[in-house]
Amino acid sequence: MSRTTYFVRAALWATAVLAMVAGAASAASDPETAGAAAGSRHEGRYWYVVDNIATQPGQPASVTLWAALPLERPGQHVSIGEIVPPPADIIEDPVAGNRVVLWVVNNPLPGASLVFHYDFTVENTPVVFHIDPQKVQRAAADSPEARRFTVSEPWVEITPEIAKKAREIVGAETNPYRQGRLVFDWVVENLTYDYPDVLSRGVVKCFPRLRGDCGEFSHIYIAMMRSLGVPARGVAANWFQGGGHMWAEIFLPPYGWVPVDTSVAQLVKNGSKGQESPEQVKNFMVSRGFAGSDWAFLYGNLYPNRLEVFAGENIAIVSKKTGVSQTFNFMQPGGSNAWPFGIKLTGFAAKTVDAGFFVFGEKRADLATASELAEEHLAASYLEIGMLDKAMRGLENAVQKTPDDSQKLFLLGQAYFGLKRYQDAIPMMQRSIAGKGGSLKPTTDTWAHIFTGMCYDALHKPDLAVAEYDKALAVGADYGGSQAMAKKFRAEHYHPDDDAPKK
Repeated sequence: MSRTTYFVRAALWATAVLAMVAGAASAASDPETAGAAAGSRHEGRYWYVVDNIATQPGQPASVTLWAALPLERPGQHVSIGEIVPPPADIIEDPVAGNRVVLWVVNNPLPGASLVFHYDFTVENTPVVFHIDPQKVQRAAADSPEARRFTVSEPWVEITPEIAKKAREIVGAETNPYRQGRLVFDWVVENLTYDYPDVLSRGVVKCFPRLRGDCGEFSHIYIAMMRSLGVPARGVAANWFQGGGHMWAEIFLPPYGWVPVDTSVAQLVKNGSKGQESPEQVKNFMVSRGFAGSDWAFLYGNLYPNRLEVFAGENIAIVSKKTGVSQTFNFMQPGGSNAWPFGIKLTGFAAKTVDAGFFVFGEKRADLATASELAEEHLAASYLEIGMLDKAMRGLENAVQKTPDDSQKLFLLGQAYFGLKRYQDAIPMMQRSIAGKGGSLKPTTDTWAHIFTGMCYDALHKPDLAVAEYDKALAVGADYGGSQAMAKKFRAEHYHPDDDAPKK
């Protein structure tokens, strides 16, 4: 695998996630919440497309696809509509209340596309708890919540270091609610936002670096609370504006599951340690229905504009009807937006591509809109498999609609790079660096500088190349080995033959 292809695979994960979603709650605003909005209602459709289907001759082929349905939870009421094609099963998860659609399609026609979707209506209100710490009880050790959600497990490992730090943070405090607030404050203060690749996820890898995205903020918080005997789990969600998010929740009898959003709290408090400007933070929070500035609101409460889709980590989704099963670290809501991937292709050639996406509003069921969006969402996959012309068509449409989208500009620049159109790739990468990208911006900027440097190397301008590698190192984000690659090319320089097929 070439160096550049590796990052395309990394970019696929980045666009999928994650990066990386309470009990007896009062869904009403209050002067104490300092800015929670009244609520929102959305009609949506989740689309999933499998394209460029090429089956292996003489072999049976099948597609197995899992997708989580939006959750019925306090502050979120969901009505599910039509599911197409008819699913093989709708699986009820007894552990965390998840509902997952399972589709199985056998022997699809080569050269065709498969399209799946489900419709839904969701009504959201703020989740606001009024907790009296004196009334909070510790969950009984033999309760279902404690038995399942105080254990050490993949991505939420209770290491000796985690347990020691948690005990150090809470000191002599024994009240679970106050323990939760002390750990919340520590995570907000001490972690640095940095998007990790999938191989760098989990407490074991992120805690020593004190770096991670919303998922890793949550996993570290969850592991600490579990080490203190407080049931804790993650909740995966999607934004109505696009992209995903994750927060934690802790179980505090008699109140139930209480939300704790450490990464958004840090965003509100200090712009994720200066990564976002005050204007960006304000715009982000207003779009989520929270116009306040009290970051502590995010301990025990939630803004209204979110779509909760999956609760818990390492949840076994078992279809008794079909015998198909899979354990997921998370789903957001499924397919390639899950880990492990919630799609299995059997008997297919490697060049089949797939992607899922939400569409909200009056165009949610419009086939032309869905087709255009599918082309855009599949572009990174086409880029990965070398179908550059098809990738560029989707990316050029996407950039035309959102000319300041950092990730889309970067991927288009990468397509130019793949075609060895270095003079076109450089300004596209520069536009990506100048564009908007939210929480993935440091990651995208790091790679955009690296690719710009590679372009300059290919054009025999080594001094300009070194300057770009230095800028990548200065950004500091390390996704998919970006820092190691910047250091390597700074020392050895990039040569186009590096990507030639090895004989």
